[in-house]
Amino acid sequence: MRITIGGREYTAKADFAAIMDAEESEGIKLEEFGKRGTTEFLIWLFYMVKRGEKVEGRELELSRVEFCGTIGMDEIADLAAAMETLMHLGAKEEKATSAGRGKKKG
Repeated sequence: MRITIGGREYTAKADFAAIMDAEESEGIKLEEFGKRGTTEFLIWLFYMVKRGEKVEGRELELSRVEFCGTIGMDEIADLAAAMETLMHLGAKEEKATSAGRGKKKG
């Protein structure tokens, strides 16, 4: 998913690689999403953008703090909506992948 932050476009991807990176690096858990407030939201966003850029063959060269520093308060509502969409897209991709496993070839 393409998102714009601070006038710059990034690709964000909510997959298990992004989740693992965030959990291992930051000690946060997806099942506890939202319990740490805005800071946690920004951390998840950082790791999803970092992963999306990597999938596209680019490297996010900003640290987490530098990345968060590019986000304006006026962008939070739009980014929250984008995060919700990302989480739903990830769930749909996982559901589609899981659904195909039970079928027999024949």
